[in-house]
Amino acid sequence: MDNPRKFICGLVMAVGLAMVVPWAHAQQPVTLSVKPLKSGVYWIEGGVGNTGGVLGNTGFIVGQNGVIVIDTKQNAELAKAMLAEIAKVTPKPVTHVILTHSDGDHVNGLAGFPAGLTIIAHENCKKEMENSLDNPNRQPGASSVITVPRDRLPNQLISKSQDLTIDGVRLRLLHLGRAHTGGDLMIYLPDQNIVFTGDVIVTRLSRQRNYPDALIKQDKSGLSEGWIESVKAMVT
Repeated sequence: MDNPRKFICGLVMAVGLAMVVPWAHAQQPVTLSVKPLKSGVYWIEGGVGNTGGVLGNTGFIVGQNGVIVIDTKQNAELAKAMLAEIAKVTPKPVTHVILTHSDGDHVNGLAGFPAGLTIIAHENCKKEMENSLDNPNRQPGASSVITVPRDRLPNQLISKSQDLTIDGVRLRLLHLGRAHTGGDLMIYLPDQNIVFTGDVIVTRLSRQRNYPDALIKQDKSGLSEGWIESVKAMVT
């Protein structure tokens, strides 16, 4: 891996900053804040939509001709607000979405995205999303309920770690085993030395629940041993 010491120092956990907000806050207006990182890479913080519940931050990368979005927020309302914020930064269209995992606060915003995009995810992520759509009462947790239209499900699947170049942007999609879920992807940008970790690493935990530092979802085949190996692999 390119300069592992710099790699861990450059960790950006923009997508993995997740928290649970009290229902009383659910009617607040949508508030998003775009945070520039470097070389056309940004993360978008916050946003409380009218459904309340769990929310995850997101990222985007401006390529040569379009925009790559990392995760989509928790509902269509927030997704449309996010797309409006991206349009303030660049007139280039969103062409790709990469999902870090299948939790609703990271994927349900796909309902607010236009059709016809390339949506990249680990194959287990798609299976978990399909599972929830096929069995809506099987996973009652707020972050597990999937409301993505079937025509917005992932259409480019990754089975293991893979290097890609999308629109001139070099990406290393890392699947280092079952960790937070069975379908995690971390997105490493070697040219910018930034990684979006999804919820493999979370830095802002629930105000309502006593989560451990490592957030393992056993209902989605998450595994503590895999989490340890994933984190070790990021620094070796």
